[in-house]
Amino acid sequence: IKNIEKVYIAYEKFKKENFYIDFDDMQVIALKLLNEDNRLLRSVKSKYKYIQLDEGQDTSLIQFNILEKIVYPENNLMVVADDDQSIYSFRAANPDYLLNFKKIYPDSKILTMDENHRSQANIVIGSKNFINQNQNRFKKDLYTNHPATTPIRLARLKNSKDAYKYIISHLDSNKKTAILYRNNISSLNMVSFLLKDNRDFSINNGSYDFFDSKILKDIINIISFSEDFDDVELFSNIYYMIKTYLNREDIEKLNQKPINYDIFDYLHEIVDDEKSYNLMRKEKEFKYLRKLNLDKKIAYIYSNMGYRDYIKVFSNKYYEVIINKALYVESLINFTKGLKDLDQFYEKKLIFEKILNKRNDSNLILSTIHKSKGLEYDDVFVIDLIENEFPMLLDMNDNYMRIEEERRMFYVAMTRARSNLYLLSLKNRNGMKVKASIFYEDIKNQ
Repeated sequence: IKNIEKVYIAYEKFKKENFYIDFDDMQVIALKLLNEDNRLLRSVKSKYKYIQLDEGQDTSLIQFNILEKIVYPENNLMVVADDDQSIYSFRAANPDYLLNFKKIYPDSKILTMDENHRSQANIVIGSKNFINQNQNRFKKDLYTNHPATTPIRLARLKNSKDAYKYIISHLDSNKKTAILYRNNISSLNMVSFLLKDNRDFSINNGSYDFFDSKILKDIINIISFSEDFDDVELFSNIYYMIKTYLNREDIEKLNQKPINYDIFDYLHEIVDDEKSYNLMRKEKEFKYLRKLNLDKKIAYIYSNMGYRDYIKVFSNKYYEVIINKALYVESLINFTKGLKDLDQFYEKKLIFEKILNKRNDSNLILSTIHKSKGLEYDDVFVIDLIENEFPMLLDMNDNYMRIEEERRMFYVAMTRARSNLYLLSLKNRNGMKVKASIFYEDIKNQ
């Protein structure tokens, strides 16, 4: 993230000046106190003869260090964990401690619970073969006593709309069903289709922070300027996103624009012929934009006005990965389908936010895989199994560790299902051809 060191220093300074601590501080300070104050350590130890840690795969190294300090030397510690479900590295969870447990506690015993009590046999076999590819794990011979009912079903559909139609055609309204996805933005496509069909559904702790995206803010600014060619401030914020080929000096001259001139009239008088010719083309694009419905506006800005090239360069330059740009724009297009203007968009956004905030007993649940961990459903659809969307691998040095965690995440998604598991990929994303996820291919080739 741009300026992350300055942000971090300012944040730490703010806490110190206001006598605040956050969750990380609680852990750091707790370990420091236990290391430095023997009286405190004895007091804590005297309260607990036995300690049990649940969900050990979600525990961070510093939390393990705190426990280690408290249980020593009796080591009356019991940990319940599944290293194959460690998917919270962004919260500092680390399965390495579990894998080195015998080295830290040489007298400990490891009991393997390898029976799956939830899923039918085909799901257990498929998920076991898949997770066995991971190297950094305990080996387990997973099995179930539930008979095989149906095979794992794979489908590679033309686009998101066809994926939705596939789900609806295989949906049993009497069963608890989940639509699971790697990234929260995937919910927006499904919500758009479900709202249009007036279908009952709920979202498991959904989020609408994707409406705070830079992409959406940029697009709204571009649309707003198309309606008002006099707005110098708006134009100054967007001119470099849409290939006007103007520079900062050209923009600064707009401060001298007469009131009876719009921006294009004035720029034609002060720039050279090449820039003026390009501005004529850009003015036509903006006037054409006015005539379109909102979904068509978004598609036109992204594909025809140069914004797609800008946001790609922006992402690379600042290493701010605006994840799955094509998915995001496609989702916005589907969400705004049939809407005429931004006012109608804000109205629909409010409806969506109300759905997120209400408790619903619907049998159809939309959820990220992270939010689904620990839950179970009769049927599960895992969607958007596309290259670069799932697994989601950034340009990082620890790609090996990343792919292992992404594989654990896919394993969690598969094992949420009791009866039927559907894995869905696409051939096209926002009009562009895409490849199937390597995870989809792994299951397909079993």
